[in-house]
Amino acid sequence: MREELDFKSLRFFSALYREGNVSHAADALSISQPTGSILLKKLRDYFDDPLFVRVGQRMAPTPRADHIAQTVFSILHLVDNELPARPGFDPHTSTRQFTIGMTDISQMTLLPSLQAALLQQGANGVSLSIRNIDDQTIAALETGKCDVAIGYLMQLPDNVYQQRLFNQAYVCLTAENHPRISHAFTAQHWREEKHLAVHVNGTGHGDIDKMLTEHGMPRHITLTLPSFLGAGELVAGSEMVAVVPEQLARHIVQRYPCHCWPLPFALPDISIRQVWHQRLHHDPGHMWLRSLIAGLADSGVS
Repeated sequence: MREELDFKSLRFFSALYREGNVSHAADALSISQPTGSILLKKLRDYFDDPLFVRVGQRMAPTPRADHIAQTVFSILHLVDNELPARPGFDPHTSTRQFTIGMTDISQMTLLPSLQAALLQQGANGVSLSIRNIDDQTIAALETGKCDVAIGYLMQLPDNVYQQRLFNQAYVCLTAENHPRISHAFTAQHWREEKHLAVHVNGTGHGDIDKMLTEHGMPRHITLTLPSFLGAGELVAGSEMVAVVPEQLARHIVQRYPCHCWPLPFALPDISIRQVWHQRLHHDPGHMWLRSLIAGLADSGVS
């Protein structure tokens, strides 16, 4: 069984074909002449041909060597130039589709700005596919079904990267015409009023009642939703109180007759992050998308 060729042997073939001298070819590769002779023997054994024979002062290629030379040159060019080159990304010409995991909050508040940013950058061929964040989001990042996820994400595995986009607080939301809450929202209001709760799978928002109980402020829940969609309209048309992130509260009060109040007790701020799998960390297109998202967060669009 013949020994497999390696790149060192192919490089010596290329150098000898160019130099026509074993010593000169060895010098060009910074190897010794005996090593060059060993490589030439390996090449001759593999191709079952002398490949190079002495003609005067030169080692001239045989027809077999001439026949394989262009293939060897192409292989070495591919290895030296094409494989190491990082693929570029031009948003002006790309037709790539990115899949982004988002909470309904980000879909309402961040997504319109992100879509506008694509147009401003001339990325007319780039498209977005949005999927809801749930308890399968991390698996989707790992399998490539999702490129990046944005939200209040907890218990992240070691094989993902994360970047904090911004911090925000929880606030209380009530109808503007609430019969008992008009000038302030107190701890007594918190305990006596009925609450609308939102428990979103796959995010830290689903753990808020555990946190409230730990702070000695449990709530009387009369309605539970699986997402924040509809929270504004339901609060505006009822006497229920809802705890929502301030990012969503700003969005709701601009569209519904609701009022936003600070919590009557202290809760830690929550951190909104973008998260991606490690295999996409150096991908130019992915880096461009992450930078675009981070820039929107830095500019206060949230």
